[in-house]
Amino acid sequence: MRRTLETYALPRRGVDRTRFYIPERLTQLYLTPGYASLSEEKRRRYNQLFALFFNEMFVFFEDVLAETVLGALLAGPLPKDLAERLAAFRWEEQRHTEMFRALNLRAAPELYGGRHFHFLRVPRAARAVLDAAAR
Repeated sequence: MRRTLETYALPRRGVDRTRFYIPERLTQLYLTPGYASLSEEKRRRYNQLFALFFNEMFVFFEDVLAETVLGALLAGPLPKDLAERLAAFRWEEQRHTEMFRALNLRAAPELYGGRHFHFLRVPRAARAVLDAAAR
């Protein structure tokens, strides 16, 4: 199945901030004793912030790691069929990254205006090590 840019387009409607963004059980504090004592408003806001962080992790792994590794693989000599499949996979990963970034920006423009990460901080040295490992 060949995907198009429309496959990765976000719906035109805005993000509903009155709702939880992900199932509560996926958040880190869900099973802690204190979580149940939070008001629904505080649990919802925590859930929303955690979901934004969750998206940042996808962006990190799909953009930083996958792009680095796939870029290195595609730079080498490969059989044509494998190169085409890797290039298609890379294109899809780039679309995923764009989609998650756009979703975070739409959900929290105050956190993502002008930057892709709010919660994740990747030190330059760590990024350099990841880039070197992919070569």
